Amino acid sequence: YRPGALRLVRTFHLQDFARRVYFRLACPDDGLIEVEVKPYRAVFRVHTPEELRIVESLGGGETHVLTRLLSRIKPGDVIYDVGANVGVYSMFFARAAGETGAVYAFEPSGLAYCHLGENAELNRVNGQVKCVRKALGDTPGRAVLRFGTTIGDSSLARGAIEERGEEVEVIRGDDFVTEFGAPVPQVVKIDVEGFEFSVLRGLRNTLRDPHCRLLCCEIHPQLLPAGVSKQTVLDFVHSLGFAELELVPRWDRTGHLIAEKRDRKL
Repeated sequence: YRPGALRLVRTFHLQDFARRVYFRLACPDDGLIEVEVKPYRAVFRVHTPEELRIVESLGGGETHVLTRLLSRIKPGDVIYDVGANVGVYSMFFARAAGETGAVYAFEPSGLAYCHLGENAELNRVNGQVKCVRKALGDTPGRAVLRFGTTIGDSSLARGAIEERGEEVEVIRGDDFVTEFGAPVPQVVKIDVEGFEFSVLRGLRNTLRDPHCRLLCCEIHPQLLPAGVSKQTVLDFVHSLGFAELELVPRWDRTGHLIAEKRDRKL
């Protein structure tokens, strides 16, 4: 993680090699890593260099965002984690919502979905974390989930880096609520690598519901479809009744939007 080492690795295109070496040196023999995001703790089993980096991201900017969300979650809340991956957010959401709450963790990738369930069992929250192997969008059907070489960059967005792909099911979030009888969430977190506008449009009625009070959406301007900008996303979220909008920037052009409804201040 040192800037000089990163520059050297990138200059000589040694990213994959460096990740494998780092994984062998840093990962415990049993693959278990315990993480604290105060006041909660969670444990994760990592299988690959990519998963190790995802878990270790809680030592950086992700902790700042997650801490802010945890402070706003109430016991008994229902939370939608859209793009849950291996459950880094979901496990902590379950801790904050407690035994009376529920986390619907949407993850279409078969491998990530499997490891998401494994982490839920490790943390003994598999009763609270409902793993859903579906992608959310605004057009139901089948689509190709693309996997690139950058950690955590699987995406349904056109133009995403494509090394390989997996066909997955896509449903509208609003249809999931009505057809499966799922409860309207109080909190929604979205991290889908450029597909966020499609997710938001397919979830618009649910997000507009007065019970839904808090939204966290990671925005990737460079991956948004043609004609859709960061401001387009912000304006759409505002139109759904979220009046308190804050954009937490990252080192790149990506940023986390944290939006809250003014009449439901916590």
